[in-house]
Amino acid sequence: MIDWQAKWIWARSLVGTPNCYVYARREFEIDAAPSATAYVTCRSAYRLSVNGRFIGRGPGRCDPGSQSCDIHDLSHAIRPGKNVVGAICYHVGDQPRAGFLLQLHIEHNGDRQVITTDESWKVKPADDWDFSSARMADHLGFQEVYDSRRKPVGWNVVGFDDRGWDDAFEVEDAENACLVLRQIPPLKEWEIHPRSIVSTGTVEPLADPPLDIATRLFREQLQPRDGAVKYPKELLKSSGDCAVINPGQDAFIILDFGVEVIGYPSIRIRAAGQATIDIGYSETLDPDGRVDPTRQGILQADRLILHGGRQEWQSLGRRVFRYVQLAIRNIDSPVSIESFQVSRVGYPTELVSGFECSDELLNEVWRTGVYTLSVCMQDSYETSPLSEPTESLADARLQALINYYCFLDSALAAQALERLVRRPDAAPTFVLMLHDYYLHTADLALVTRLYPGLRELMHGVEDCEALRAASRLAAAVSSTQDSLAWHDRAGRCAEAEHAGLNDPRSSLDVLQSLIRHERTKDALDLIRDKWGEMLRLGATTWWRDFAVQGSVSPGSLCCGSSGVPTYFLSTEILGVKPSASGIVIQPRAGDLEWAKGMVKTTYGLANVEWHRGNGVFSVEIEAPEGFIVGLPVSDFTDPIIDEVDLTPETPERRARRTYGWGNTIWRDGREHDPYLDWLATQGVEPPPGYEHGERCSSDASYIWVRDAISTHVRYEIHQP
Repeated sequence: MIDWQAKWIWARSLVGTPNCYVYARREFEIDAAPSATAYVTCRSAYRLSVNGRFIGRGPGRCDPGSQSCDIHDLSHAIRPGKNVVGAICYHVGDQPRAGFLLQLHIEHNGDRQVITTDESWKVKPADDWDFSSARMADHLGFQEVYDSRRKPVGWNVVGFDDRGWDDAFEVEDAENACLVLRQIPPLKEWEIHPRSIVSTGTVEPLADPPLDIATRLFREQLQPRDGAVKYPKELLKSSGDCAVINPGQDAFIILDFGVEVIGYPSIRIRAAGQATIDIGYSETLDPDGRVDPTRQGILQADRLILHGGRQEWQSLGRRVFRYVQLAIRNIDSPVSIESFQVSRVGYPTELVSGFECSDELLNEVWRTGVYTLSVCMQDSYETSPLSEPTESLADARLQALINYYCFLDSALAAQALERLVRRPDAAPTFVLMLHDYYLHTADLALVTRLYPGLRELMHGVEDCEALRAASRLAAAVSSTQDSLAWHDRAGRCAEAEHAGLNDPRSSLDVLQSLIRHERTKDALDLIRDKWGEMLRLGATTWWRDFAVQGSVSPGSLCCGSSGVPTYFLSTEILGVKPSASGIVIQPRAGDLEWAKGMVKTTYGLANVEWHRGNGVFSVEIEAPEGFIVGLPVSDFTDPIIDEVDLTPETPERRARRTYGWGNTIWRDGREHDPYLDWLATQGVEPPPGYEHGERCSSDASYIWVRDAISTHVRYEIHQP
């Protein structure tokens, strides 16, 4: 629990001003190298440094009425003697009050020193940014117009003369927001470079001053010409060499990062005179091969005004794009660009599961879903980071499901559930999402904590699937009365009719319906058709909408919940699903020849590989003890099933080999015990007290096997 002493501060002259930037700094002195932790937040964004060293940025998105607060370890950056903490603070204007808040705890040998934002801090309006720049979209921030000639050089290092700066103004916290410490890991950042040069050439500028940067870039005439930019490929790597633009006509460069990225673009200038660089961003190229920074009505562009000499710029706001156009204008001496790169930002994920099959198109579909999700996993599950950087309930559930089959992260899903339970319209999707979460994480503590909210949401719910899920959750927290009541209600209500396939996000119900009707090949063909078309049209992330008449969708081209096939292929084709008691493995072949993969679950890692051909279906499984396997037998009129132990040598395996026991556990439409079958061939009765435990059961299409003979086993199905 933090004893908050810090005050919200801002520049007095900018209180009530939207789209404004403020520098804030505070110098202090300590005697010894300490342990130091800073608690930081801002309305709307900040970039924090200590002794000139970048520390981090934030804050994450949060619910109205609360304010997310980041935690930064500064122990590595603070040193004995004089230090300075600095921040570039930004207020977009959507909140009634601007403000920056920091509380720094410094501990050494049991002593604590607390440094807080208050009137002792120095602030300055950051007028190197243009506060009158155009807004990109209502749901996004503004274009950044940065004049590097006005930058206060050295402002974030010790010894800077800030006597001309103002004392910080303490802002009353009129919103009375609740400060909420960050519960999820900090986002990670890493640098990526463009993969290719699309084109270079000259620009015919427009004489229309009122135009915003994005519209100007899109309307200008471009003339491709190889010699307009010298050595452009130097921008594809950090070689130390430069692309060079000489004085004369304005020039352009179009860069392709190869995939959709989200992050903070930066440009490093080795040498230059006076010039202006306009930067436009787009998810795709228009039919003429040009960047369209006005696509979807989002004016995604920035401007950098050079001061001459060496310099570096990075946007304070994040951008979402694949392609970038640089327009270099008003050049009075050669401009040497050392690099243009992106500090890509995202939730810290690690791929812990995998899928591969005999159809390479489906493999690419699976991988693209993983990448799309990694782009949309930020401080929350974002529906579409460019067009809708918000957390939709339905989209959050789908993204969490996909996550369980590639990253198995629980923190982001838990945060989403903590937030969504407070929405009055959350049921029935919230109930299903919480049930998904419990199945995949076994986190009963969160279910127990959210259960009172779930009970409130269940009033009036008549969705059968949600009622059954709520009944199982109630049983998990030992609320027998609720469990029985919701189970009874589920039995009395009609199954919901699901809508058709309107967009990729509605595909889960459609694909699962095809599976329930044993139409696996149709489900795979649907994926090949709809998602395959996106790939054929150049998609690197899944679009919010399907292709329109063979053309790129006009909407967002990055939507995490459109990656439903990644979840589907792992759960239904590879066939791995968690249950309340363990792992269930039920492969489905469709028209595939083989599939293999691994799925990390709360019970452990399940490795599955199946093949079919020459009249045999075989599946090899290595999984934690207690798994259940469903073996597909619809292609066999009189299936024989052999169970082969693949674990290292054991006494039972030696006995089987020595005495010639078989491996057959199913034949002639019924279960067999290999030991009893062997005794029968010897004309010997079973030992006294020996009981054969039934392990197999059957339905129309599957033979189900429990209590496998080992944790590494192969099942083979064939005809007599």
